Amino acid sequence: GGSDSIANHMKKAIQRHITVTVITDEKLDVEKNGQLKNSAKLGRELLLKLGVDLKIAPQVHTKNIIIDNTCITNGSFNWLSAVADQNSE
Repeated sequence: GGSDSIANHMKKAIQRHITVTVITDEKLDVEKNGQLKNSAKLGRELLLKLGVDLKIAPQVHTKNIIIDNTCITNGSFNWLSAVADQNSE
């Protein structure tokens, strides 16, 4: 990702000692054989490498950004997907 990527923004926030937490679903990105999809595995590894507080929880679908206990956005857009970078309008 470029300098404007969500990962870069997370990294910069963490460097400023801001806690960045991502909660993801435990089963959403799992193959039929029970294995985590490679893209999800790589995404989780990137988040951990950045220093994100990664939490795995059941039945998470909605995407929210919460800053200082105030929800500023709520929806289902997949910010970290490749499609977001290539086809967003």
